[in-house]
Amino acid sequence: MRGLFTFCYSDEQMQKLEALGIEITYLSEESLTVGTSVAGYDFLVCFNPFDRLDFTDCQLKWIHLVSKGVGHVPRFLQEDPDIVITNNVNGPSVPIGELIICYILEIFKSSKLFYRQQEQKLWKSNPDILEITGKKICFLGTGLIAREAAARLRPWNAILIGLNTSGHEVPEFDNVMPISDLKKVLPWADVVISALPATPETFHLLNAETLRLIPQGATLINISRGSVIEENALCELLEEEHFRGVALDVFETEPLPTDSPLWSNDRVIVTPHNALYSDWYGQRVFDGIYENAGRFLAGDELCGVVDFKKGY
Repeated sequence: MRGLFTFCYSDEQMQKLEALGIEITYLSEESLTVGTSVAGYDFLVCFNPFDRLDFTDCQLKWIHLVSKGVGHVPRFLQEDPDIVITNNVNGPSVPIGELIICYILEIFKSSKLFYRQQEQKLWKSNPDILEITGKKICFLGTGLIAREAAARLRPWNAILIGLNTSGHEVPEFDNVMPISDLKKVLPWADVVISALPATPETFHLLNAETLRLIPQGATLINISRGSVIEENALCELLEEEHFRGVALDVFETEPLPTDSPLWSNDRVIVTPHNALYSDWYGQRVFDGIYENAGRFLAGDELCGVVDFKKGY
């Protein structure tokens, strides 16, 4: 069994894969040249080398993406019935789940204000501080990231509502409703968190109309995809001081243009699509590869199989 890796892991990790009976070839994704052949390989582990790979005489049966996003996969691979494509399901869920709580606390505790006062050596109290206790927190999407965050919020006695495609139950939430009820739920929420994939259905789901349904003084967080929020509409509401705070890790254009008003708005936390990283992230990515490699060799069903009709 031969595998082509465009990402290198530690010698110990690579040896662990080889012990399964895999012959590994490592070609750095950054140094790949156009026309590099995949002929002779049974599977590919990569991020986005597709524009430099030659799929002539392709024998691949499995492609594993080290990313969670799948929009960069060429359509001819998406539609190939002989290739199963899996993605990085578990790697980012814990660090992003933790960051969601960090964002909520930063906004509820007015951290940016106190950081500015510290820089100015200004001693001034601020009673406008919120608790998570009893707050109504609405997750758009109830996948692994949302579930990790919800599980961590439960001890804080928040009210946790999830919206997903069908409204099917998810254990970490107090209640789950269909995403078609979005306009009914938003006016009720103290915190709205987007954990949705980028699909035609989610494009600008939070737009000029739906953003305004979120109550004055609420908190908005996006750790999913920039296309979910119509940024121009968001900026207008920020000018009106509609939100207590907004935390964004993803944007419609990345890197975020230097002239974007989001950079300088005191009510906005900007992070550079960095939410997935942690000291354990790389290990979890490898664990997912190792688990699926064993399953692939045994002929078992793989974890994290992408459904391109759904977009994730």
